[in-house]
Amino acid sequence: MGKKKIRWAIIGNGFARQTVLPCLSRIDGLAVVALCARHPMRAQQTAEEFNIPEIFTDYRLMISGTKPDLVMITTPPRLHREISLFALEQGCHVLCEKPTAMNAQEAREMWEAARNAPGRIHLIDHELRLDPSHQEIKRRIQEGWLGSLRQLSWTQRSEGMASPDRPWSWWNSREAGGGLLGALGSHAVDLFRHWAGEFSSVWGMLQTQTRQRHDPSTNLPRPVDSDDAFTAVLKMAEGSDENVRDATARFDMNSASPGPWMMRIEVIGTSGRLLLDDRGMLWGTRKAADGWEKIETKEDLPAEDLNVIPDTVWARAFLRSARLIQEGMKRSETKIAGLSTFEDGWRNQTVLDAIRLSSEAGTWIDLPPEEELPHLPAGQDLC
Repeated sequence: MGKKKIRWAIIGNGFARQTVLPCLSRIDGLAVVALCARHPMRAQQTAEEFNIPEIFTDYRLMISGTKPDLVMITTPPRLHREISLFALEQGCHVLCEKPTAMNAQEAREMWEAARNAPGRIHLIDHELRLDPSHQEIKRRIQEGWLGSLRQLSWTQRSEGMASPDRPWSWWNSREAGGGLLGALGSHAVDLFRHWAGEFSSVWGMLQTQTRQRHDPSTNLPRPVDSDDAFTAVLKMAEGSDENVRDATARFDMNSASPGPWMMRIEVIGTSGRLLLDDRGMLWGTRKAADGWEKIETKEDLPAEDLNVIPDTVWARAFLRSARLIQEGMKRSETKIAGLSTFEDGWRNQTVLDAIRLSSEAGTWIDLPPEEELPHLPAGQDLC
């Protein structure tokens, strides 16, 4: 008789079908036992493709009926809080997509529920932490290769939202949790926090460059009120790490920019610079005369994995994180080292909220001191 498989249930059928399920199909000892989605016909197609035995349109019925070990939430953000609370209440481990929630208060409630559910794993899917190039950057920051850190920057351009003919979806609705700040800014905030620590204050500007799109459900124009571009500057909090002082972080992201996709992450210190280019190659330099030196990072996924999953940094990193989660659950661990927890999700969300508030107020916004965050009373405005 074979070993009992660890049972996952998935809520959502967009990112899950494109990335999550192909990756989970590569993990030994894992069974996806149920899928919950709004559109039964599409869910049935996904279930047949990935051999998922049950489909649901109500996540409560799915969780209470199938009793999975872990629930993965890949819905629009407006549902993250309520599903997470229910799943934890039912005794499940939870892996939730980013951004954590609609705001810091919801994220805080998720973290508090997780703290009150001992033995339950609670994670936010910031898979980029496990990309080898990103791990190498973190290592060099912490070991002092850059000297004292001065600046981190993330610049990204894509044309996904450039065409006004692209139909309206929940991504275009702030009320549903759509927009680039949550979709990509959440990854940037989490990654920079993971590398260098907390932020003390932020300035931000959000933009909606395409203000109206065609709604297929009504065949009428519909307003867009989520951001498709944003800029932010963040000051790092003074920490105990002598290599991270007086540093700033900058985000400049635009999803409505015609032309080829571009992404650059640059880290600057007093003794050197690191550059991750849009081909995923990592470069380092110490002196102008030396030029850039390519830094080799090891691809640890075998060819049989790479031939099945999507050819993206997101999919490769998700497969690595899912394997860590699976192994941790096999060993009955309650924490998975290196992954983003609900506490991280709350701290990330306080930064996202402050960037949005700064954009609305037109001024810098101070964040609560790091040591005060765990002690805020219920209902207190984090910004």
